[in-house]
Amino acid sequence: MPVTNVGKISGPLLKANLTRNSDLTFDNTAVTSTPTLFIGHTNNKIGIRTDSPTRELLVNGDTYITGDVIATNSASFGNLTFDGPTNTVSASIGSISLNSGSSFTFNELRTDNLSFTNSTIRGYAGDNINIYPGPGTGIFNIPSDLKSYGNIHATGDISFDGNIFIGGDGAEDSLSFDGDITSDLMPDQTSTFDLGETGKRWGQMHMQSMPGLQDVIIDNTISLAGVAVNLGIENKWYVSTNGADNLAGNHPNFAFGTIKHALSYIQESSAGPHELHILPGTYIEEFPLEVPENVTVKGAGIRSVTIKPTVAGRFNDAFILNNASMVSDLSITGFQYNSATDVGYGFRFAQNAGIVSKSPYIQNVSVITQGSNRTASDPRGFASGDAGKGALLDSNVLDTASPRTSMLFNGVTFITPGVDAVTVKNGSRIEFIDCFTYFANRGLYMQHSLNQYTPSAGTYDPVTGVMTLTVGNHSMRVGESITIADNSLTFTCAMDGHSTDHTYPRSTDPYSGRKVKITNTTATSITCNVGVSSNTTAHLFKSASANAVTEGTMNEARVIASATIYGNQGVVADGNGCLAYLISHNFAYVGTGKDVENDDYLVNQENEVVTTNNAKVHFVSQDQDGDFRVGENFIVDLGRGTTSINVTDSDLGGSTLTVGTPGATTIIDATKIDVPNFRISANAISTLENGLTINASGKTVIDGNATMMQNLNVTGDATISGSGINIGDQPGDTVDFAQELQNNLIPAQDNKHNLGSASKNWKQANLNKAIFDGIEITNNVIRATDSNSSVDLKASGTGSVNLENLSFNTQIQSAGDVGFGVGGNSLQFTGLSNIEVPAGTTAQDPAQGNAIRYDTDRQNFEAFSTGKIPFGGIRDGDYDTYIDLSNNQFDFIAGGTSVGTIDGSGNFVANRLSSQDQFAIDNNQITTGTALNPEASLQANGNGKIFMDTSNFEVFGGTFLNTVTNSDFVLTGTAPKANRYIHFDTTQAYRGHYGTEAERDARTPRAGELFWNQDSSTLEVYTANGWKSATGLQEITVTEQFAQDLNVLYNLILN
Repeated sequence: MPVTNVGKISGPLLKANLTRNSDLTFDNTAVTSTPTLFIGHTNNKIGIRTDSPTRELLVNGDTYITGDVIATNSASFGNLTFDGPTNTVSASIGSISLNSGSSFTFNELRTDNLSFTNSTIRGYAGDNINIYPGPGTGIFNIPSDLKSYGNIHATGDISFDGNIFIGGDGAEDSLSFDGDITSDLMPDQTSTFDLGETGKRWGQMHMQSMPGLQDVIIDNTISLAGVAVNLGIENKWYVSTNGADNLAGNHPNFAFGTIKHALSYIQESSAGPHELHILPGTYIEEFPLEVPENVTVKGAGIRSVTIKPTVAGRFNDAFILNNASMVSDLSITGFQYNSATDVGYGFRFAQNAGIVSKSPYIQNVSVITQGSNRTASDPRGFASGDAGKGALLDSNVLDTASPRTSMLFNGVTFITPGVDAVTVKNGSRIEFIDCFTYFANRGLYMQHSLNQYTPSAGTYDPVTGVMTLTVGNHSMRVGESITIADNSLTFTCAMDGHSTDHTYPRSTDPYSGRKVKITNTTATSITCNVGVSSNTTAHLFKSASANAVTEGTMNEARVIASATIYGNQGVVADGNGCLAYLISHNFAYVGTGKDVENDDYLVNQENEVVTTNNAKVHFVSQDQDGDFRVGENFIVDLGRGTTSINVTDSDLGGSTLTVGTPGATTIIDATKIDVPNFRISANAISTLENGLTINASGKTVIDGNATMMQNLNVTGDATISGSGINIGDQPGDTVDFAQELQNNLIPAQDNKHNLGSASKNWKQANLNKAIFDGIEITNNVIRATDSNSSVDLKASGTGSVNLENLSFNTQIQSAGDVGFGVGGNSLQFTGLSNIEVPAGTTAQDPAQGNAIRYDTDRQNFEAFSTGKIPFGGIRDGDYDTYIDLSNNQFDFIAGGTSVGTIDGSGNFVANRLSSQDQFAIDNNQITTGTALNPEASLQANGNGKIFMDTSNFEVFGGTFLNTVTNSDFVLTGTAPKANRYIHFDTTQAYRGHYGTEAERDARTPRAGELFWNQDSSTLEVYTANGWKSATGLQEITVTEQFAQDLNVLYNLILN
């Protein structure tokens, strides 16, 4: 810029207080006519190179300023105006161009609509910022990084050559694409960056294909070929055989690999309900699998999904269930039962689970197990006893606050060979609908006895009705019920100063005989509300009866449209706490165990329902033959073609059984049966309208008592059967039999009813045969019909029985005496057998009259005159001294003691021979004398001698032996031989020679020799005519029976 030279006015030329009254102009006319400087006094303006300034300072031309230019209002430079009040720079003509060799620095640069401050360009006053590249191929080029903190709008193309970061420093920043994308959208690195994130998910995606898709989380909707596929539904999970536990698990394509992991993952996620879907396949899982609360495990199908345990876990439970958990549409197999730890069930409650909202539910599931020892004859291991069991319901494992202790089964099949299919214990409940059990030891086993408690302390608030009883350790829960036995609790009250005892509940109290719910519990006490009392004074507990409180929670089973097939037993219930209802249940081949041949002979119907210890099972069932049963009361036996009903008032109660259609119904209740025309009630049949006509195509059978209140007309045959038939009920009633009788006429009871009476006798009885209580009269014969019985003919009073010709076939018996009076004639007994005399025990002996009888105790005949005279040998009256011949020998009995015997060989055997205790032979010893006189002697009388030739005579033991061969042993005396005899002073017998006939004849006999013949049991003597019987000429053997018979005969003859 050129420099203007300005002349100077020195200071001395002007006054300090220079004052002008007019304008002052400085000019250089030699150079230009335009004043150089104009000072306007009148308008207070200064002009340089102008004499008409419009501003306080107006420079017409270039100005070089090395310092600051301060304009308090505005300043104009050329076409530029700097306005202080508005903070604007404006050009009066054209554009404003800023040129610099380096740069311009502004705190803010502003246009009408733009503001440039530091590094910020913004629309002034909220206006948009519009960038318009040059026409043609011009572009908006940003050669370095671009950050936008607001919206960017481009009506043309935008190209980014470098890295692009679109976003801001807050979650409120957003990026919108209103146009279409005409190129591929590629990530910078593969498998590194995500589209969306948790909590910020894309909505719908529309694309032709998605090849090689991995690790994509889609929580809304994908449309494939125009079909919307819902994915990512909240709380839905998947397990697949080709899945992996490190995947998301919320889509079939990203499914988990194991059920165990999925259930654990769900347990840690947010609250349910959740669904775990198991895709088709076989899963080897680590048992047990615990299903968390509010979780449903749903397989693809009962035959599509099979779950097995690992080898190490096969002796564990399969599924452990919690509140509102469910398992459906799958099969479980391969696990076994461990009796030592009681594990190995398909389903059971989780330990300490709280079943508070919904019971566990099992639907469309098969449980198939086998025993460990399987053979060709036992392919399922029925006899092993370790096959996995079906289900265990045990309320004792639940949290004590659980109000629901139940489990539901629908469409479940249990194949559990040789073990129990379902077990229900300790007050649990089961619903069993459309379920089957096969080969079970017990299809359903229930075990529960109601515990009883004896309170040791208690409180009662008569105002609120709240009672607390201390019962000791218990497992009862809030919501369960108890019953309190009448008059089992004793309290006193302040009304009478606690002086008298009062027992509760009384029969009039609200909860007498009823269940009352528990409202609170502790480990040793229960609280319930038994109702308020009008006596509101203080009550004090005193005592309680034993077992006053009985818990009321039952084992309860509802089994509907289910079946028990094969196995040992059907439903078994043990204990008074068991109650089961079986509706439309099928028992097929129960009792056949493992057999599958459907053999009816192996079936045991008694094993279908077994109850013990007051358990109750109510059932409506049908067996393998179609036989229909309603408990034990209504049975339709198709095999026999019979229907039986056995009901009582208590069976039907207040209910009725209605059969038929409206207008034609039969109603059965506990007291009557009503059909449209008549009623059967108690023992009466009454018509409800008109009369009663019985019209049968065959026979009409009235099986029981029948009372006809009117006339009865029977046009055909009438058959009346029963234990009692009454015809006529008044003395004047008559019966007229116009027909002949074609059958027997037999009284209802033996020996009770009569034919005729004392005043009304039948005129004549024409009988072929008459039998009167063991007596039969046929033609001219009267005989006894009972074997070995007698015929008694008795007269009344002094009358007699007169028989024209007396002849008896067997016996004449009488309770009194029977006398045969023949006058001077003889009474003869003829026959070839015998005469039997009266027989009786010793105690029955009348001991009177001239009598003969047989004593059965002593087995002997005896007579009585002035005393008892025994027959059959020699004996005294009291029978303790006698000679007994019963053993074919003579036995001598004295005082009841045997003292000697003469046997069949002729030996005389005596216990002892003595002479007044001075000389005795005892066995083989001879004793002499006594202690005072121990001497004995052999003495001869007079001139007699005692010779003992010791050279040929030996005495040893009990033997006297003549040692000389064939020499005699001689005992003789001095008297004439006719008077000599040998005396044996003994109570025993003499025993002589004996032997067989061959031995007898082998020696040379001598006359007078005696010999006992063992062959004929005869004592013989040798005579000149040979051996003869020494007892006489009768050549017979005298036996005991012969002697007794002979004795009786002579007693009869000789009286």
